[in-house]
Amino acid sequence: GADVHARAQGRDYPPLHFAAEDGNLRAMLLLMRAGANLELRNVYGATPLHCAAERGHLPALRLLCRFGADIDSCDNGYRTALHRAAQHGNRDVVAWLLQHGADRMAGDFMRNIPAVSAIYGGHEELMRELLPKEPKCRKELIPYLLQAAVEGKGEAYARRCLDVLPTGAVGDDVLKNLLRTAAERGLLPLVERVLRHGISADARWANSSTPLMLAARHGHVPVLKRLLAAGADVGATDLFGMTALCWAAKYRQTAAACVLLRAGADPQHRCGDGSTPLSLSLLPPGGDVSATAEQLLRAGAVPEPDLVRKLLRIDSCHTPCALRMLLAHGITLSQFHTREA
Repeated sequence: GADVHARAQGRDYPPLHFAAEDGNLRAMLLLMRAGANLELRNVYGATPLHCAAERGHLPALRLLCRFGADIDSCDNGYRTALHRAAQHGNRDVVAWLLQHGADRMAGDFMRNIPAVSAIYGGHEELMRELLPKEPKCRKELIPYLLQAAVEGKGEAYARRCLDVLPTGAVGDDVLKNLLRTAAERGLLPLVERVLRHGISADARWANSSTPLMLAARHGHVPVLKRLLAAGADVGATDLFGMTALCWAAKYRQTAAACVLLRAGADPQHRCGDGSTPLSLSLLPPGGDVSATAEQLLRAGAVPEPDLVRKLLRIDSCHTPCALRMLLAHGITLSQFHTREA
């Protein structure tokens, strides 16, 4: 009298999902002969077929299909078993699904077909097997494949694509997205290839940030140097009035700050809220006496009157060290008293 559809507490998985996930054929047979629903879904909308495909259990998948499981059933993200097998690199499962009529052009909620899922997982050879045969379709998929490559584990594939594609073959929006991801993650070889395709080193996105700002924030010095060599504007500001130097200072990226200062970044720049690179390097978040602040002071940054007052208001063990650093760079005690008032 046991309920074959009872769900495990905390996981919302029916028994057949567990059996398919583990590739337990004996348990699966018992459950299916007892009337287990092959299309019952877990909290993610996945059927037992999705579970078997994701884990690479081909015998379990074949058994489910023999009992009538829908080969193109979609989960909550409109992903089929083929999408899941492709992303996890389960080559034998992918081959079997294709041989038995799985739709290689099925799109998920982002309109990504299984070939794109494969490149997200870093499985380039599998992606090639999943691509449609028609040249026109393959060409239309290039932007999706390139973006998936840099967001997933296929950066090498993206580089090879850009090496062979002629200038103009990839749209500016795709190139901007590639440059953003490459700058943020410090992927210098990919930055090189994207720039060769004619995109500006100052390409902006919705929040007005530039590749230089993203590289500065994450401390990717080689990328910073390449972008500057390509003509990136060291004084460009985003919606917050922040420059690349401001972002480097805020996140205590000392090496990046030094590169930007040598390239002519203004250590006295004021952001939209009135803060400067120096105040960003000393005030929370962080609040430590950073080497970045020392480099800014050496480059001529002058502490604004508010900075001393803000430091004195902070309940931090770093405040005395910060004040000593400012004293060492020419701020006198009389100035402290004047500014406190």
